[in-house]
Amino acid sequence: MRLRIDHRTLYAYASPLERGLQIVRLFPKRHDGQEIVRWRVLGARGQELAPFDDGLGNEAALADAPPGARRASIHVDGEVETRDLGGFLNGAFEPLPPAYYMRSTDLTAPDPTIAALGADLRGDDGARAIALMHAVRDRMEFRVGATDATTPAVEALAAGAGVCQDHAHVLAAACRAAGIPARYVSGYLWTGVEQEPASHAWAEVFIENAGWFGLDPANRIIVGAAHVRMASGLDYAQAAPITGVRAGGGAESLTVTLGVHSAEHAQQ
Repeated sequence: MRLRIDHRTLYAYASPLERGLQIVRLFPKRHDGQEIVRWRVLGARGQELAPFDDGLGNEAALADAPPGARRASIHVDGEVETRDLGGFLNGAFEPLPPAYYMRSTDLTAPDPTIAALGADLRGDDGARAIALMHAVRDRMEFRVGATDATTPAVEALAAGAGVCQDHAHVLAAACRAAGIPARYVSGYLWTGVEQEPASHAWAEVFIENAGWFGLDPANRIIVGAAHVRMASGLDYAQAAPITGVRAGGGAESLTVTLGVHSAEHAQQ
């Protein structure tokens, strides 16, 4: 499947910036299920950003905003060719061992309720992880506004609601509590509806002798050709599309426009 991404993030400030610096993790990397046809990311100055390796296997770039700016933007424009590999991430560069992804973070620390989700599950790691995906979704409805980017997994599960980020955090926490390495993944999802916002997050679990396996708990599906993988880490903080710091600027407003389109449909 050939997918075209057009993603624009615009920041507006009430007063001039003194300084602003962002880390941008909006660069897909090649693996057996994902080929990069073309890709560019433009920063606030209109320049194309050059990525570097962030040590987790992701490509990231630094983007700065000019002093005195009242607006700053990041624009992604590109195409990828995807293939369904049944959820497995084959052919990807892995700088860290799976054991690294057994670590808890503030966003993914388990509590007894999370640990109990997998306590009685039987079968191999793949079967248990899939069962955990459904258990998480059974306990948490999809509701925009119920959480934010700083909500820990324990709070999201207790609330019984959240968005894809929260489903991925709870699944990662539950898998680690069950002895299965798991990580958070950010990316895009082709929904089949043109111009529908489709920024997304899911989880990958490590299955011994098979590799990393993607599960999308928000949609109760195994990751496939509709998913465009961008970055991964222990949690959202390590794989967030854009994070940054600034001095000055006063109140900030954010506008995001995003389209994930089928390039194949567009050519018909």
